Amino acid sequence: MEVVCREAVWRQAVQRIGQALAQRLEAVRQRVEDPSAAEQDADEATVAAAMDEALAGLERLGLAPQQRAGATQMLWSIAGAWLRRGWLQTRAWTKPRGYAGDYELLAAIYQRQLSDDPLGRLLDGYFQTQAAPQAVRNRMLLASQWIRQTVQAAFPSSSPPRGDGADGGLQAEHRPEAPTACPARRVKVALIGSATGLEVRQALAELPASSRQRLEPVLLDYDPAALEYAAAVLRGWLPCEQVHAVATNLARLPRRYAVWDHAPCDLMLIPGLLDYLDDAAAAALVAWGYEQLAPGGRLVAFQFAPHNPTRPYMEWIGDWRLIY
Repeated sequence: MEVVCREAVWRQAVQRIGQALAQRLEAVRQRVEDPSAAEQDADEATVAAAMDEALAGLERLGLAPQQRAGATQMLWSIAGAWLRRGWLQTRAWTKPRGYAGDYELLAAIYQRQLSDDPLGRLLDGYFQTQAAPQAVRNRMLLASQWIRQTVQAAFPSSSPPRGDGADGGLQAEHRPEAPTACPARRVKVALIGSATGLEVRQALAELPASSRQRLEPVLLDYDPAALEYAAAVLRGWLPCEQVHAVATNLARLPRRYAVWDHAPCDLMLIPGLLDYLDDAAAAALVAWGYEQLAPGGRLVAFQFAPHNPTRPYMEWIGDWRLIY
């Protein structure tokens, strides 16, 4: 009976939180959909305050993981009509590709896309200002810089990139050791679990034409649709035979490819896969990746830290759970 009472208490609390959130979002919806009312910064602040307060209230409940799952479902059943107006958080919640951080969501984050729906635009704006989406943009920017730097280091006689130099000292600080250059060889860069192709395209855009043809990217992903998207992104930048797209179970790479056809790699990037692997699988993948490197090559793995400030939003609104 005690367990039942505790469950009744938190369910009542979630119901109150969901109803309050729905009421506040409805008030904003009415205001922004009024043709006579111009959109104001106050609406953005109101949506942010409503979401922040709802998340803080949910966190204060201190629910166990199995309870949080039920509470998340309950929250969406109450406030979902308004929350669904935000394309980004709805994409994470509904998981049409089977997982939250799919290639379409990552591409939308990188390109800072917002919904055309008035309320949805405010909710998407709230999403885009979170720390985690900014971290995704940061890692994609770093990846593009490292790809470009690896090509330049392998072919130092190439003309400088057409960049604005905004990354300044970052290039000098992170420049990888270059393998011995050979006029006929290409720089091979593997991205394990990131198949938007946007990092590669950004690097190509900042390289002179003479250097672009020396890059040979290898994109690996679970999702064939992600690889198709990446191929479309890179079309026109590189010949088709220069881009390798591999659909495979990424967690099984160490067991499946003791000898890998695409080795050796000058640069291997693991942008977000470790967030979904346990310690043993993550360690095996990193060790396997290191073995695929050319002499002087580099492997970079990214992972969210446990103090991720966007974690409550990701888990409560997106049902997006990582292994920290």
